Amino acid sequence: MKKQKSSFTLIELLVVIAIIAILSAILLPALVAVRAKAYQISCVNNQKQIHYALSSYSSDFNDRMILRSIPLKNSSGTIISEAGGGWWDTILYNQKYFGNTTLSRNGKNNKILLCPSPKSFDRFKTTVGGSYRFTQTAGAYWLASTGNEYPLLTKFKPTCAWMGENDEILGDGGVLEPSCSNPSASFNYASFARHHNGSGNYIFIGGNVGFVPFRRIIQGSDIMWKK
Repeated sequence: MKKQKSSFTLIELLVVIAIIAILSAILLPALVAVRAKAYQISCVNNQKQIHYALSSYSSDFNDRMILRSIPLKNSSGTIISEAGGGWWDTILYNQKYFGNTTLSRNGKNNKILLCPSPKSFDRFKTTVGGSYRFTQTAGAYWLASTGNEYPLLTKFKPTCAWMGENDEILGDGGVLEPSCSNPSASFNYASFARHHNGSGNYIFIGGNVGFVPFRRIIQGSDIMWKK
């Protein structure tokens, strides 16, 4: 007699499907967490490169901090365009602080400026500064319109936040509040990105770059802006 070919019964098939579903339910959250952690680490690496570029610029210009934008003046010294001299990211790229790459805001030639998190990358790939924006202190945005001198890097404590992750689409890269120079300024909570498990990565004057829980930004006496 010929042996009958073995085949799955309906019950066996359902058992296999159930096992696959259970394994997926167990493993999927872990995979999501691993991917999120990878995004966070990559974002920190971006910010380290940005900090190096910002610090190198300051070192080359007598400790002056780069402005958010460089104003353009007419022959009499009157500012005719707040950003006519270029935005900060364009200046750093053009002066080769990010190597020989030419800046194009297309998500390809500006990846250093983009957090890889899906919440940030596509949203900010064409904006000035990409995913990152200065604090009120470091951006010194008011100086671009008043013509004052660039702020000195040595004026601020190493623990003062220099740049954070963007959470608003602004054509000029925007500014975060408050600042180390004016710690009593009101918070603009909407500006703080929470792309990494409800929190974000920040660059500090002293060179530290890392993850900052959102609650640390808005609560307690140890608010990082006041250090």
